[in-house]
Amino acid sequence: MAEAKEEFTAFAAENEWTKEEEQFIPVFEEDFLVPEETLKMARRYVASRGERRPMVNFMWRGITAYGKSTGVEIMACILHMPLLRVTCNSNMETQDFLSDFVPNTNTEGKSDAPRFMHVESNYVKALERGYIAEVQEISRIKDSGVLVGLNEYDRAGAMIPLVDGTYTRRHKRALVVYTDNVGYNSCRPIDASVIRRMSFIIDSYDLPKEKTMARLELNTGVHNQGVLEKCYQVWRKVRDFCYTRGMTDGSISLSELEMWVLAVKLDGYSNFRENCIECVVSKATNDIEEQEEIISSVLDLYL
Repeated sequence: MAEAKEEFTAFAAENEWTKEEEQFIPVFEEDFLVPEETLKMARRYVASRGERRPMVNFMWRGITAYGKSTGVEIMACILHMPLLRVTCNSNMETQDFLSDFVPNTNTEGKSDAPRFMHVESNYVKALERGYIAEVQEISRIKDSGVLVGLNEYDRAGAMIPLVDGTYTRRHKRALVVYTDNVGYNSCRPIDASVIRRMSFIIDSYDLPKEKTMARLELNTGVHNQGVLEKCYQVWRKVRDFCYTRGMTDGSISLSELEMWVLAVKLDGYSNFRENCIECVVSKATNDIEEQEEIISSVLDLYL
């Protein structure tokens, strides 16, 4: 983190934010690990600012718990830019990206005041003010045409409608990063016009072992390499077993591995098998027979 901040010192110094805006800039410890994907996005974003078509729209796809959203937070930190998020759902509409429907707190003494009101969404705020906007889980949106409705906002200086009927422009520094998980049954195809708007797309499907081990050690505080290696190898075998047998309804991500290591640590570096069942196997599938199959085929052999 310290080295990355130093690399982008000149760019960060150009940004002037209010105290309120500073609160939306993530903070990390100086020794926090910076993913290569984050550095690639930050470097291309900064280096292309003077181009006719600067790189201001990225997509980062990958397995759940890879660290995509954390990577976006890190980029906001090293570039010293506020970060706002939009989390998509299956019933999302284009209008949901432009405004939020929130309770109206200014109703005192006004019997006819509306109980709810429209306000600018995080997406519009980020585009208008030159922030970073992370749009999460876009493949969860049922109607692929929803994001197509945002095509006109993909370039610097684009006109954006506001909730009061007026318009504003997309700030030249506004950056949008679409992060999306893959491999779930609920994921839907993304319209080709949306893909075309991306400056580039990063696919991250498997974190190398050395980076996984470093992340495990950092996030759990466990420095015993024997413990980390043991948990990592069994977790990989459970994951591979589930994939080859089509057990994809649960979750067997790095988060499950981290929680298993942490549980083992909290139990005084004991109860590997019990904690593996609770933290890994039970989340891989909720089918009891499938859980028993994982236990007999993997845990009984290696734990």
